[in-house]
Amino acid sequence: MYFHSFHKTVPFVPKTGVSGFFQKAFHHFFDLLLLNLITVLISLPVITSGAALAALCAVTNKMAKDLPGFYVRDYFRFFKVYFKKGTLCGLLSIAGTFIIGFACWFYYHLGTQNFIFYLPAGICAACLILFTGTMCFVFPLLSLQKNSICTTLKTACFYQIVHLPRTALVLLLILLFLILFTAFFPFSLPFWLICPAGFVALAASCAAVTPNDKNLSLRES
Repeated sequence: MYFHSFHKTVPFVPKTGVSGFFQKAFHHFFDLLLLNLITVLISLPVITSGAALAALCAVTNKMAKDLPGFYVRDYFRFFKVYFKKGTLCGLLSIAGTFIIGFACWFYYHLGTQNFIFYLPAGICAACLILFTGTMCFVFPLLSLQKNSICTTLKTACFYQIVHLPRTALVLLLILLFLILFTAFFPFSLPFWLICPAGFVALAASCAAVTPNDKNLSLRES
């Protein structure tokens, strides 16, 4: 009787902040593992990675709002709905990361010969962090707002600056997974297949859902 009541009431308890993220991650743990594996498999052609992430974030948006659903079935439905926008955002994400990352490496390499080049290397590193933070909000916002890609990018950039603590937590989670992957490579490959994307997507959704809902409430009022 006790466990029945617990499972019946938990989804309706407001879960916000860092503790709310961990509660949701625990509650949907096995769903996230399965969704992560599906996302990795669909992303293998690379060009479909953006649509896969958009679908994943659309599902984790439901989790962040404590909405019930058949998450795997929802995933494939969202994959079709946001295929075009997700693919374009994915290509932008890959191209931007490559260009800015290459610039960081290039100036850092020059900095080993002349320390003055460490300044542009630092600027490029800051740009890479800002770009990553923006993209963390872009994919959840694709399903939260029915805007053009340009407007979504502007909103994501605005969100990551205004809600800096939320952005920092998502970036720290990404950094943690990257450190674990690098430190234990190649033994971390199986871990990469079942874990990171789902939990990062849930963190990004938790970071985006609350500010988005507040903005909608202000507009309606």
